[in-house]
Amino acid sequence: MVLSVFGTLLLSVPALSLLSLEILSFHFKICILICLLLGVTLLRSTGKQDPNIFIGSGENEPALFSQELILQKKGGKGNGYFLDSSNGFASIHDFNYVPGKTILFRQLLAEKKNVITPYCVDDEKRQIVFVETSSGFDPADNGIYFQSQRDHAIKLYVVPYEEYHSTIASLDQKLTSTKNLLLLYGTSRCGTTLFNKCLTNLTTMQSISEPDIFTSLANMASESFRTRDAEIVALARSSAKLLCYLHRNRYPERRDICFAFRFQVVYIADLIQKAIPDSKTVFIYRNALDIIEEYLKSWFIDNNFAYQFIRFCGLDIVYIYYFSNLLDHMWKLMPLMKDTRRFPVSSYQGLGCISPYLMAWLSVMHKAIESHKSGNISILIRYDDLVKWQEALVWKALKIDFPSSVSDVLIPDLSIGQRRCVPKQDAYSYLSDQDVYDIKRFVALHEIGTPDYIIPCTLCLN
Repeated sequence: MVLSVFGTLLLSVPALSLLSLEILSFHFKICILICLLLGVTLLRSTGKQDPNIFIGSGENEPALFSQELILQKKGGKGNGYFLDSSNGFASIHDFNYVPGKTILFRQLLAEKKNVITPYCVDDEKRQIVFVETSSGFDPADNGIYFQSQRDHAIKLYVVPYEEYHSTIASLDQKLTSTKNLLLLYGTSRCGTTLFNKCLTNLTTMQSISEPDIFTSLANMASESFRTRDAEIVALARSSAKLLCYLHRNRYPERRDICFAFRFQVVYIADLIQKAIPDSKTVFIYRNALDIIEEYLKSWFIDNNFAYQFIRFCGLDIVYIYYFSNLLDHMWKLMPLMKDTRRFPVSSYQGLGCISPYLMAWLSVMHKAIESHKSGNISILIRYDDLVKWQEALVWKALKIDFPSSVSDVLIPDLSIGQRRCVPKQDAYSYLSDQDVYDIKRFVALHEIGTPDYIIPCTLCLN
């Protein structure tokens, strides 16, 4: 998934299309960029946000009852903290609504279990936000889960924590069982979409891509400095059980379910393991250089001139580290930033817009290795191996730790991967030789030592 918190770095990208106009002189193009950056800086400086935007401030009273919320228009939009609003973390503030009638969550589930899904946590009022979509529409079958929920919402519901837990505990235990649940973590841009495609080809498993209620919990854990772990474990347990319940009700024949998380959810892999210890876990990772190159391509929409100009002038460094408020938030998505002894700001600041992606990749790898050693992640898969072996590798992973999913499926041809060619990235369009050198030098500060590090015990068919 996209490192969406860094979208504000690239607020200038849409306007950069102007730079392709031949009628504009080079100097005039420079003036456009400078004015744009100054304007963005002024706008952001007048709208500084509290660094803690995912946990409650304690100023509002907790919700006492469940309630229906009437949308003033269909769908919602991600919060303004991101350039691409579709990638903003799920929040109740994504919608314009007016209060409706009070409800009972137990009754709501009985009446609307085929059209409602949990969207996010609203910790300010200690309640869970639910989205209702049209009958027959399943957000899990229409792209990214939280985006589909947001775009197609026709009504909202909010349920206090206590009622949420008590109602879910009373549901049918077979339908809420997490024994047939696969948890998919990754470094982002690492092949989770391919993995899910292989699951579809091999099994009847239902895949839910990026349910943001778990992202909410990861962000809460960061902002609370892990002082609310017990509460987060309880919320994770109830949320997993409820998602299983809702999707098994919708598809009785599809008992096995996969949750594919956003990258930062790996930071609470230990809490999720405590919440649902009978689930199975996979972590997919990829070379840092390839991931960073992919992100730069996507953000700059193949406008290499704009990227090179911004990097040459150092505008990305100036914006990120001197004018924006990104540093107030980035540590939550890349915890190694807090290790200032090993990674002082001076060690990565010069990389500008590359630095957030690099620090996020290293932080995720660090946590995944730690989680694998402690048993919170069981299967490790490398992107290159997944591209090469595809169904054969996924089949082996499922047979090791999820045999029920593939018991009635024909064994794929294990030799087919030998005929697949893994694309090799010998040269980069956006990363210069100096960038590659600087990235390698930075990663060497960590014990993994190299951007193409292979974690011991990674699953392979060779």
